[in-house]
Amino acid sequence: MLLRAVLVSACLFFLGKGDTYKPATVRFEPTLDAAFARAKKEKIPVMVCVVMDNESANDTVAWTYYRDPELGELSKHAACVIASIGTHADYDEVRGDSTRRVCGRFGSITCAEHQAIEMEARKRWLPGDSTVAPQHLFFDPSGKEIARHAYLIDLGKLKKMLQMARYVVDPTSVDRALIEKELQEARDVYKNAMSKNQATRKPALDALAAYEDPRAFKLLTDLAESKTDDLIRTEAIRAMSQKGSYRALPILTNLLKEPKVLIRNNAVVGLERLKLPEAAPALLKLYKSEQSDRVQGSILRALGKCAPKNPDAIALIVKESASKSYLTRLDDAVALGFLPDSPKVLEILRTMAEKDDNSNLRGVGVWALGLHRDKDAIEILNRVIASDKVLEVKTVATAALKAIQDGTSEEYEDGFQTFVRDEVGRE
Repeated sequence: MLLRAVLVSACLFFLGKGDTYKPATVRFEPTLDAAFARAKKEKIPVMVCVVMDNESANDTVAWTYYRDPELGELSKHAACVIASIGTHADYDEVRGDSTRRVCGRFGSITCAEHQAIEMEARKRWLPGDSTVAPQHLFFDPSGKEIARHAYLIDLGKLKKMLQMARYVVDPTSVDRALIEKELQEARDVYKNAMSKNQATRKPALDALAAYEDPRAFKLLTDLAESKTDDLIRTEAIRAMSQKGSYRALPILTNLLKEPKVLIRNNAVVGLERLKLPEAAPALLKLYKSEQSDRVQGSILRALGKCAPKNPDAIALIVKESASKSYLTRLDDAVALGFLPDSPKVLEILRTMAEKDDNSNLRGVGVWALGLHRDKDAIEILNRVIASDKVLEVKTVATAALKAIQDGTSEEYEDGFQTFVRDEVGRE
């Protein structure tokens, strides 16, 4: 018995990645059917958590968020499930008079259970080859989607999403006065969001984007879709265009049909910022009919960031590297940086980095080689550092060598902006 206790303690120490092991405070249902059955019985929402292994944002969600005491308390008022394909060390969880072997990463369920949920969730809500994780989806007991957000979000935002989902399912389950008070605040903010003074307008638009209440977000949507002030419309589009925001996806996709190049292009840039693979079909469709070089370039960049594994997106991006339009080629070069490694992609970038006559294209090519961590390009980068006449190109080549050696960072991923117009100027 003592040996067993020692082995379990050692296992939990390993599971906790060197820290004192804490069991998950969020308890998970064993199946989706069980979750929706409980949701119907108790009149509560279902929270589907999509998590992968061996990635820092997902580890933060698994080891920090799901072990947060306050989130644990809030999650008692939702039927929660984990969708994860991974296999993890397990341990004995004692509940009352019984003991059950459960997953050490998530607790309360087995790895086989969260793997089965992952397969079913993929069929229902995560089609295609690219699934963004971490991701949180909220449904009412009938299965209607309430809210959804991908990538790592602030823990406070996740708590607010859960509370709002509770309110949507059963307004009596939360402090309704507080919800309505926040909605009134949003309506007051909305007045400033229509101001002619940008210093007043911009923070108001950002504040509207931060509210979880769908009625508050509708105020922001109305501004983006209005036909009156194009400047306010573009700023509203930017405010709602936050990485992983599924609620902005249908709004921005619909704005791709706008006749005005300014609005259409800002919608494309917004989709690039969302970085959601579901944007690809609409972007590919628009590209076929788009006449503006500027918008075409924006579409290529958006595809590179949103759907780098989409075969149609890859084929288009590779093809347009030979475009006669400088603007198209420049944004296409950025898109090439986000595609998976392939001999063709790397060949294009190596040639661009060393031989292109345009310094901006050379700079983006150099940056992209660093993003790909292309070790076979080290000699090219050394030659660029030694002989290129443009300081910015030499500087990014030095950074690219370091990225190949040590890995990339978020700061490095934004390094292409040295050579292209940034989002503010993409109008």
